[in-house]
Amino acid sequence: MSDTNNTDTPETSDAAQPAALAAPDTAADPETPPTDAAPVADSPKARRVRRSTLVLTALLVLTLVGLGIAIATAANLSHALGATASEASDLSTQVTDLEQELASMTESRDEYRDNETKVAEREIAVAKLEEEIAAREAAVKATEEHVMATTLKDGHAYTVGLTMEPGTYEANATGTRCYWSITTTGSNYSDIVDNDLGKAGVLRVTVGGGQDFQSSRCGDWRKVG
Repeated sequence: MSDTNNTDTPETSDAAQPAALAAPDTAADPETPPTDAAPVADSPKARRVRRSTLVLTALLVLTLVGLGIAIATAANLSHALGATASEASDLSTQVTDLEQELASMTESRDEYRDNETKVAEREIAVAKLEEEIAAREAAVKATEEHVMATTLKDGHAYTVGLTMEPGTYEANATGTRCYWSITTTGSNYSDIVDNDLGKAGVLRVTVGGGQDFQSSRCGDWRKVG
């Protein structure tokens, strides 16, 4: 009996071992889902979580994009401000140069105005001097004309009222052969009113209307009265 039982037991054990190996050990791997399990349906809470995740992701992306744009804009503004500061410095330098040039031009203008004023004053002075000179020249000319009109040349005959003025005349005779005569006009110098011969030194005669006068070797006669 005992031999029969010992022989059957190993055979049963060998036949059962392949079956045990073939059957999957589901209890050993609890995380592996059953292959024949039905899919789990999305719950409203899961959908809300996914939407929130998508919204947060989109907001994060937008934030990063906006931050990049802001950084780029800040860089551009910084560059623009630097360029503007450089341009402002250049403009300030140009303004300073223009102000200095304006000051120089103003000084030159003031000097020109001063010179112009001095020139105008000199021109006025010159004009007055010219007027004075013209007046003196006119006076000299009038005097010369008067002298010529009232000077009787020696060796010429004059008629009062025509070629000579009535009045008193003087001559400075240097010799002893001076002769002068006053005659009645229209008598061809034959009607002698007064005459003289041979006197030397200062001679004086007075003639009036209707008379002629002539002299010889007496020098020029000048009116003195």
